[in-house]
Amino acid sequence: MIIHNLRIKGKVGIIEGEIHTPEKIAVELKDIQSLSTTLVILCHPHPQYGGNMLNNVINALFHELPKYGFATVRFNFRGVGRSEGKYDGGYGEQEDLKSVCDYFLKKNSNYNYKQIILCGYSFGATIAGAIFAQAPEYVGYISISYPITFIPDFLDFIHVRKTKFFIMGDKDDFTTSKDFISLFEKLPEPKQKKIIAGINHFWMNAKAESLLISEIKNWLVSFISE
Repeated sequence: MIIHNLRIKGKVGIIEGEIHTPEKIAVELKDIQSLSTTLVILCHPHPQYGGNMLNNVINALFHELPKYGFATVRFNFRGVGRSEGKYDGGYGEQEDLKSVCDYFLKKNSNYNYKQIILCGYSFGATIAGAIFAQAPEYVGYISISYPITFIPDFLDFIHVRKTKFFIMGDKDDFTTSKDFISLFEKLPEPKQKKIIAGINHFWMNAKAESLLISEIKNWLVSFISE
């Protein structure tokens, strides 16, 4: 595996992170030219409840998706780990995410990424969704266990006609399947959803993580192959 540490200049200081680039590409994706210029950026759960880039969900996706050819980035929001600043209620955290995206998209970057898929888990899903409409280079949005009733502040921003994938468990601790489906049905196309039986908000065992990785990998393969 090829993992490099990142120190990205943000609005309130340095943002720490890591990038994991693939060593090989899955057979079904080897002819997809856009794969090498696509980056999946992972956003961690709530900083005030112990969320960071080493969270089990973020960690699993960070390491597993590159096995299929997808480059991944994870980072700590402001005030978490070695990232400078302090928690800002989700607003400053949006600036952090945009700073990370800009770092990889700028013309003088050492990287060659042209499009970004924003993937957030819990609090991270609210932040990724909040900026999704703000740049054409943000081509896809993956929401894992969006905490609809716990953090409703940024729901309006996901009502956008861009490609979206929502995944959650039917035993989620913060959002009922009924509330989720009600929201999903109001969202414009293109959109897809997956509700997995028996899974709660935290995906805290190997089986849950495996199911999550499989669903997200399959969606990514379908998306990048279009």
